[in-house]
Amino acid sequence: MVKIKNKPMLISILFLVAALILSTYVKSKSRENNADAAINTELSAQTFSAGLNHNSEAEMIAVWVPFMSLNMKGTNYREAAFKAKFDGIIKTALSHGINALIVHVRPFADALYPSKIYPHSHLLTGEQGKDPGFDALKYMIEATHQAGMQFHAWINPLRIQVNGNPPSLCESNTYYTLKNDESNPEDIVMESGNDKFLNPGYEKVRKLIIDGVREILTNYPEVDGVQFDDYFYPENDFECDKVCYQNYCGIPGNTQPLSQQEWRFANVNSLIAGVYSAIKSINPDVVFGISPSGNLAYNAKIGADIATWCKTPGYIDYICPQIYFSLDHPTLPFEAATKHFKDLQKHDKLKTYFGLALYKAGSETADSGTWQSHDDILQREYNLCKNLGCDGVMLYSVESFKDENAAREIFNLTTCFKRLG
Repeated sequence: MVKIKNKPMLISILFLVAALILSTYVKSKSRENNADAAINTELSAQTFSAGLNHNSEAEMIAVWVPFMSLNMKGTNYREAAFKAKFDGIIKTALSHGINALIVHVRPFADALYPSKIYPHSHLLTGEQGKDPGFDALKYMIEATHQAGMQFHAWINPLRIQVNGNPPSLCESNTYYTLKNDESNPEDIVMESGNDKFLNPGYEKVRKLIIDGVREILTNYPEVDGVQFDDYFYPENDFECDKVCYQNYCGIPGNTQPLSQQEWRFANVNSLIAGVYSAIKSINPDVVFGISPSGNLAYNAKIGADIATWCKTPGYIDYICPQIYFSLDHPTLPFEAATKHFKDLQKHDKLKTYFGLALYKAGSETADSGTWQSHDDILQREYNLCKNLGCDGVMLYSVESFKDENAAREIFNLTTCFKRLG
């Protein structure tokens, strides 16, 4: 046996060796962790990319972010305040299992981004046409993608001013630029009561809208989808575009003109086909969808030819009817409305989503008080959608996640959701 004469020195040496071994191990694990983090980041990116692929099997669980949620009134209208507001929207969406945001970027022939066609929205500054000094859309896209969600640009194609929104129109708004051009017909902008809409009966208007979509996709190639909602012609008002229709009927050789409703269908169809073509010419991977009313009869009244869009390729990639009805709705129950849309003839590549009325959850008065009968109505509606073979759901709207009266409904619904990846 060897005797150790200097034990303190030996202990020091042993501590030093142990320290070196520990240091080497820690560095090795650090490299492994960094490598794992890089791999996880890459896998997350791959999963996210798969989620953005419209042909993916990933289920769409989206929420609408309407213009009201982006209104900066009551703040200092500064960039930091807007970013904080949108960050809060992202946090809320993520906490409820959402994987896509449908964000209002052009609500009233105006824009939440720098545009050569439409004035800046009043939402960002309190005054339509005033430059906020930052690009809200750029930030929203980047922040949404960093959170692992899709970003769809939600557009109202025809709406200029409805129900007093915006409070006033700036001089550069299309309302004035079109109305003040003496070469334009008087109804190039349709006026129904106090509401104002672009008239899709004119090629000039359709081009204006299509060019606006082109502008978004050209300047923001990261956008995953474009969506139109349920605002087309004013309901039951056949006077607002009377001049345009009479001019059509008076075309030489037009001996069997379409009815005004059929003609309106044709005008909107021309617009939709033009938008689809423009989108696919820029980026075939960007999806184009429409979210019409959940009532097929109402859609016919506003010129929305749902049947043609669904069965004929070249119009839309997805349809998302707003089935904003309770299970026991007195005239159009949820299940009946969904089946009306599910039974429509569809082309092979069309995706079907259903819009759910998050904003009615827990309501004491909506749909004749029928939202009070249970606290799992939305969950049951979601399950009905899945049983019908739909590709996902969209919820209106993100603000309703904060409604305490809807807390139990929301909890029951969101337990069904799974995040992408």
